[in-house]
Amino acid sequence: MARGNLSNDEIRWILTADASGAQGPVKELASEIQRLTKENKELAACTKEANASLKENEKTLAKLEKQGRQNTGQYKALTKEINRTKSDIAVNTRTVDENRKAIDAQNKKLQEVVKTMKVEEMTMSQLRSRARELQNQLDRTAKATSPEAYAKLKKELNAVNDRMGRGFIWLITQKCQTNRF
Repeated sequence: MARGNLSNDEIRWILTADASGAQGPVKELASEIQRLTKENKELAACTKEANASLKENEKTLAKLEKQGRQNTGQYKALTKEINRTKSDIAVNTRTVDENRKAIDAQNKKLQEVVKTMKVEEMTMSQLRSRARELQNQLDRTAKATSPEAYAKLKKELNAVNDRMGRGFIWLITQKCQTNRF
């Protein structure tokens, strides 16, 4: 790079690389949450099917008992199938519970990561979420009883709001320059 000035493409590439580095842990946590949520949906569907199958098998088993056919191979096989299905349902339920706990833990980590991010590193969605959170905290903080905490929250909220405003103004400016409205 013999020139002293950076081109727009070079600046975009640098900003994209820098921003993606800050968002890396957020993306990893979000993808893990998404994976666990998808797994829970699949397990719930399997459990629903297993419950339907269990209900049908139990009806068939009751019919065999009424007919006095408890010592038949069909009865014994059906009993094994019912026990296996109940075991599968129990395993699915435990896995869903473990996944829910993991999702909660991942969400807490995600919130902590976002809280430690610089305002410049946040996406617009994260900025909006952070602004809502700060506004709620500010609404619950009394200026008279804790002026330091109030001032700190107000300063951070203003920084987040300023960043959101600058991001929007920058976007509008870029669209006006390129005539892509």
